[in-house]
Parts: sequence; structure tokens; C-alpha cells
Amino acid sequence: MTEIRPEEKHREFMRRTLENLAFIHEHRGPDGPYEVTQLVNSFLGAMVHPWERMRFAQFARLSDVTIAEAKGLGLPVFQTDLTASDEPRNYREMFRFVRNAFAHDNIEFENRDGEIVGITLENCGSPFWRGTATLKDMSDLLQTFDDFANDRRPLHRDKHTPLIAYAAD
Repeated sequence: MTEIRPEEKHREFMRRTLENLAFIHEHRGPDGPYEVTQLVNSFLGAMVHPWERMRFAQFARLSDVTIAEAKGLGLPVFQTDLTASDEPRNYREMFRFVRNAFAHDNIEFENRDGEIVGITLENCGSPFWRGTATLKDMSDLLQTFDDFANDRRPLHRDKHTPLIAYAAD
């Protein structure tokens, strides 16, 4: 096994988790390996685990990004069930709700024609929130989380320019 140095624990674990997800995606089949199972496990490993260390430093800046701005920038966003809950106040709060849902097993699989097509998550704390996403949006959200955590997608805002997201492609 290749070592993980203590000072790189979270970032390296996130990198390896996403690498494993990509491998499963490339080799998925009807009898396994199971991509959605790995996607859920990847959220636990690459988002829930590092969130506790990174939620302030790396993600504080996302408090200034509204959900509408995030959508306008093409960032992945959960579709909020507005009949049951309010829209998250900002992009950081959406990440927090997603993290809480995975950490506390508040997830439901959306099935269609024998296939999992999406996931519904709930933040059962205060405030209550329910949102859904397709599997592609889930994968994109996990990658976006990793990009923000590793400063590959900085956000810039000043008084004279609109909010702009830069992806390191």
C-alpha cells in the first residue's frame, strides 16, 4: 500500500477516492462493479470525511455565492423540493446539507425501469431541506467539491466585476 502522509491526509484521500470512482465508472456492468454504490461511498470518503477540516478555510468563500449565481455559472446544484423546504441560502449551505444527508443516512434512491437514476437527500436539522439530483449531477458536484477543496476552482468577486468561476481545465 502506498503511504499517505499526515499533512496530506484529506487531499490525498479525496484524490484516491475520486480515482477509484473513475475506475468503477469505466468498468461498471449489470453485475458489478456498482457505480452508484461507489458514488455514495465516494461522497462519504471525499466529502463527509474532509468537510470537518476544510469547511471553514476552503469553503467560507462559497457563502457569498447564491444558488442562482451558482446555476448561472454552470455549477452543479441540487433541485430543491420547494414544497417541503426553502432553497439553501448559498452554495456553501447546499454543500453542508449534502454532507449532512450523506453523514446521517438521509438518502433515497430514485429508480426508473430497474435502474437508479438519481438521489434525493434531506437535511433533517434546522433548517429542513430536501433536494434531488441526477447521477451525473452527483458526480459533477463531487468533482466540484474536490476542485474547491484543492483550490482548482477559485471564485473572484469585487465591486466592479460579477462573480466568475474559473475551472482548471
